[in-house]
Formats: sequence, structure tokens, C-alpha cells
Amino acid sequence: MSYVCSCGAECEQHLAYCPNCMRVGSYQPKVVVRNRTVSKGYTIVSGKELLSRARAPETFTGVWADLFGDGFALPAFIVMYGMQGTMKSVTSFRLAHDWGGKAIYHSVEMGLGPTTQSLLQFAESWDFDLSAPVNWEQLRAASVGYSLVVIDSLQHLRLSAEAIRSEFVNAGVTVIGVSQINKDGTTKGGTSYGHEADIVVEMTGGGGYRFHKHRLGDLKEGKL
Repeated sequence: MSYVCSCGAECEQHLAYCPNCMRVGSYQPKVVVRNRTVSKGYTIVSGKELLSRARAPETFTGVWADLFGDGFALPAFIVMYGMQGTMKSVTSFRLAHDWGGKAIYHSVEMGLGPTTQSLLQFAESWDFDLSAPVNWEQLRAASVGYSLVVIDSLQHLRLSAEAIRSEFVNAGVTVIGVSQINKDGTTKGGTSYGHEADIVVEMTGGGGYRFHKHRLGDLKEGKL
């Protein structure tokens, strides 16, 4: 894998800073986006044919049903954000617990220590695997074989939204990304994550939530 800086410099190793522009932490994995390559020719299909390829909506249970009602076709990229203490991680634990297949929770920010253990106990959720990767390669390797990948948080490893969609969602894996926030309460990297995400949910405290984007259903707000 190669890496590229925001200035365009490329390197075969993940460098702490760019020798070209001297920015710190600016290197990201170079992404080859699946299903977006330009071919020499082009294809025309009828709307009826394309619709016939669509998957039927999944039937959700547990917290998935509480948040997403009648369900939608998977995979999807879901971004969840909110102020500290608004139950982002707890809700993500419960979603992983209620997932119908194999789920892994990447506790990138908190690790696997006492804080995570206490939150698992509070959430009463444990029916999934956990990992604490320290770089993109470890996260990719640990995610093999899972149909749901939860990343908490997206910004801790400076992950790009394009890499997440290319690596996981376009390969059939649903991703929940827990996001840090800016001082004004908006999600960090909002433009990038907002464009790539299928669903953006703000946790508002006390189990409350508000949808800011939902490509696959209706915008709503409520309380878990």
C-alpha cells in the first residue's frame, strides 16, 4: 500500500510528517475506489433492469428497529456523532450487539481498558468482537470476515471517508463510524463524511437522536 499527502506527495511508508510540505499527520492511504473506475466504453441499462438488481430491505430487530423502523437495503455507511456523554458509544455497542451477523467494534479511541469495559456493562451489550487497532492496516486486517464494522472514532486514525467506503461498503460490509465533533457541535470532517455517508445521526443526549441525512429512508428524531 502507498500513502499520499494532501499536497500530493506519495510514499510507500506512512510518514509522521510530509517532507515536501512539512504538514504533520497529513498522509492517508492511497485509495483505489472500487466501482468508480473509468472504462474505455460505457454501459446503458434500463431502469427496470437496474431495479431488478436491487436488494430487498433487511428486517431489523432491537436497536436497529428502534432507529431505522422498517429497515433498508444493506450495506450502508452510517455516521453517528454528538457531544460528549450523549451515548454515541453506548448506542454503537447496542447496534453491534443486535446485528444479525458477525460484528466487530474497533475501540480506536478508548482502547480495551476499564472505560470500554464499564460502557459494555452499562449498555448490557457484548455479543460482538472488539479490537483496538493503531493504524489503517491493522483495522483492515482485523475486519476480515465481518459484515458490520464499527469504528470509534473515525478521526482518531485520520481515516478518510473515501477509503472507508471503498474498502468496506463497496465490498458489502456495513460501517458505523462514531465521529468526534467541532466546537460548534458539528461533525469533524463534516463535508467529507457527509458526502460519503448514507446516514448521518446526531445523538442529542439522554438517548435522543436526530437524523440529518438518510439516503435510504425518512429523516426523523426521537428517543431510544
